[in-house]
Amino acid sequence: MNILLIGPDPAAKGGIATVIHNFQKAQAPEDVRFVVHTTWSEKGKYWTQFKAFLTFRRHIKKERCQILHFHVAQKGSFYRKSLLLLLAPKHCKMIFHMHASQFDQFYQNSPSWAKWWIRFTLSRVDQLVVLSSSWAAFYQTITDTAIEVLPNAVEVPEESVYDPTAKWVITLGRIGQRKGSFDLL
Repeated sequence: MNILLIGPDPAAKGGIATVIHNFQKAQAPEDVRFVVHTTWSEKGKYWTQFKAFLTFRRHIKKERCQILHFHVAQKGSFYRKSLLLLLAPKHCKMIFHMHASQFDQFYQNSPSWAKWWIRFTLSRVDQLVVLSSSWAAFYQTITDTAIEVLPNAVEVPEESVYDPTAKWVITLGRIGQRKGSFDLL
């Protein structure tokens, strides 16, 4: 079974790109193969987006993909994936893997026509994958689509490098409330 992962270039920076990269690295069952369809890249992003639309159906057919696994955030990411969804062949199962950090605010601050489009799009997929039970509760308020909770996987090193006597803390993400930066203090 071939699964088309639809989202940013796996070599790009960012959480969604890392998740797609991890899917590619994962030891999938023998009969499962992950194929990537890039919709965004750091270099030439507009050309990448345009090319993603032009080649979408051809890529699905060429790779014989049965499942389309869209990796989705808010704003432009959501709208790009929702338009690609319209191009998807009917025989494919479709998953929207929601990575958006503030989709609730995106939805609530959207005009009524955009809220309708969001609900319409979410109703067309076979499965929503969300990162936590609190996100599942939110999405249940705007769609009847089946929802599965799947936290982001992290690669745990074989050997712990934790030093209980260390006096320095380093963070390699955005510093802010949403990322839990202040919880460290």
